Amino acid sequence: MDLSGLKNVGFYPSPMVAAFREQLLSGLESMPSLVSLDVSTIRRPQHQGGGGDGERTGQRRRQGGGGKKKKGGGVKPSGNMLPSVGDEHLRVLGQHCRQLEELNVSHNDVSGRGLMWLVPRVAAGGGEAGCPELKEVHLFECPVGYKELAEVAVGLAGSLTFLGFKETGKMLKFIHNTRAGFSEKRDADVSDKEDKGDSETGEGAADKKVPSPPKVPHLETEVNPPPLLKLTHVNNMGSKYRKLVAEGLRCKRPMSLAIAAVAPGVANLKVRVSDNDVEHLSALENLRTVELLFNHGNPANCQGPKTEAFLRVRGELLTSVAIISPSSSLGGMQVLCTLYIEHITDGSDQ
Repeated sequence: MDLSGLKNVGFYPSPMVAAFREQLLSGLESMPSLVSLDVSTIRRPQHQGGGGDGERTGQRRRQGGGGKKKKGGGVKPSGNMLPSVGDEHLRVLGQHCRQLEELNVSHNDVSGRGLMWLVPRVAAGGGEAGCPELKEVHLFECPVGYKELAEVAVGLAGSLTFLGFKETGKMLKFIHNTRAGFSEKRDADVSDKEDKGDSETGEGAADKKVPSPPKVPHLETEVNPPPLLKLTHVNNMGSKYRKLVAEGLRCKRPMSLAIAAVAPGVANLKVRVSDNDVEHLSALENLRTVELLFNHGNPANCQGPKTEAFLRVRGELLTSVAIISPSSSLGGMQVLCTLYIEHITDGSDQ
């Protein structure tokens, strides 16, 4: 069921939005065979003070603009937009739609607590609940932190192959560190120190009227180690909804190794890197498409010999390579061209 087209109409009166949410709740209760649901909407940027992502915020500070910083910032949800869903809809999905395979709630105010209703479990009455067939979940620009989403991803490890979330790398690193018994503080990113959006509840996301989901087995170290995830895509570019520091999003060596250890089947990667970071991406043996964003200002951080080394190791298997950088590397281009020419002439007399 695709209701995403409603977002193209524009703003709706508040009573209509409330009525839509109520009707959708009752409708989902009578759809046990629902396989796909798209209720993605739109968030319009309403910046306050710092606003936007950490990269633009830092740029304004260096230029001395922006005036006095106000509390808040980021992209705020625009009111009276349809479709509109919350945690109460996730609860109904988990209780009544066990055949659900695809879910898109992008740009909606859902929380990690609400998403936990989707995790398969034994219901209070003795039956089964949750969505054991769920393969794709789109959560772009939702106020959900990577730590709370880690619980959901582990709970859906048996079925989930795609997670639309722009901090997936940080989530996998958190799962890996927890499984290994590491402390987050021992390997903290810049964003862990400065980003206050990683709270376990998310900013204004949870519906207070929605009951808390039943407890399910969560991240443990020695007692119940998380299983390997079946994820095939990792996007760690960072969400515009939350204030983030670009440096803290870099896919450094610990993140690359965590991705390889927790989700070894990852084939599609979108990450922020420096040249030294790219070398460690060779640990991902199933990569087919990569998008590498070099945006750290210093030319020394742009693609160079380490990027070229990665392309030599993994280049033959890559079907798509996107390199976004303020400067270009002739060596990297030569490696790509050489691999391409060898591929198209393989087995040919020409």
